[in-house]
Amino acid sequence: MQLLLPMSVLMLLTFIVLILMVLSRITAVQSKRVKAGYFKLYNNKSDQEIPKHIIQIGKNFSNLMEMTPLFYITCLIYMHLNQINDFVIVLAWGYVAFRLIHSIIHITSNHVLYRMLTFAAGCVSLMIMWINLIGKNFL
Repeated sequence: MQLLLPMSVLMLLTFIVLILMVLSRITAVQSKRVKAGYFKLYNNKSDQEIPKHIIQIGKNFSNLMEMTPLFYITCLIYMHLNQINDFVIVLAWGYVAFRLIHSIIHITSNHVLYRMLTFAAGCVSLMIMWINLIGKNFL
């Protein structure tokens, strides 16, 4: 159950980004900065400029849907096999911290190098969790 807290924090982050995305889109449509039709296919066939923050938040939400399912699955496997230890907990919190930092960078400054490094660091944390899991059970 020690992995339930980092899993919950990551889920909370995902819902916060989802809420930010929805609110930014509603605000943009209501203020007539973006036509609602843009969100049907996310295709801008007009000369209308889509505000960058709307695109950034949407892309960040998509990023949260890409690698994080592997994190949840990994944590569930560790829980099911009852193989949680301090090393695994540190890696799980590391993954969550890097995802949080990545989201903050992506939604605010969108500094590509920092964003890429934090995303990569999170992926490395997750990869080490898997290598550790495989090592404990197959080697």
